[in-house]
Amino acid sequence: MNSKNMHSRIIVLYIDDDEFEHELLRRSILKSGENLELISVFDIPSALPVLDNNFVDLVMLDNRLQSETSFCESVPKIKSTGYSGPISIVSSYLSDTLQEEFNDSEVEFLCDKENLNAATILNQLAQRFDNSYHFKAS
Repeated sequence: MNSKNMHSRIIVLYIDDDEFEHELLRRSILKSGENLELISVFDIPSALPVLDNNFVDLVMLDNRLQSETSFCESVPKIKSTGYSGPISIVSSYLSDTLQEEFNDSEVEFLCDKENLNAATILNQLAQRFDNSYHFKAS
C-alpha cells in the first residue's frame, strides 16, 4: 500500500450522471473481491465536499456530465479542493477530439466505459504509484 494511503481500503470517487454506470461499477468491484470502496456522486457540486472531507485514492470522472460540457470544465473544480491524486476520465466514446483534449490536460488516465472495472482501477493506481496498490481483501 502507498504510504499516502493510510486506510485499509482503496477509495475511489466515481462522478457520473448515469445511475446505471454506478451500479455496473459497484457490481464489478463486489465481484472482484478487491478491497475497494466506491463513493458515488452524480455531479461536481456533490463531489467537492467529498474531496474536501475524505482521502480519495482515485477520481473517476465521466467525460460529459449534464452540468458540464466536458471534463476540461470539471477537472479544475476538482483540483480546487487541493486534490492532487490521479484523475481518470471515463467515456463511452473515445473520439480523436477527446484524445486531443486528454493529451493537453493534466489528467492521467482515459478509460472506455466498456473497460471500467476493478482491474482497471487497480491497474491505473499501480501505474501511478509503482504497483503499491495491489492487494486483495482478506
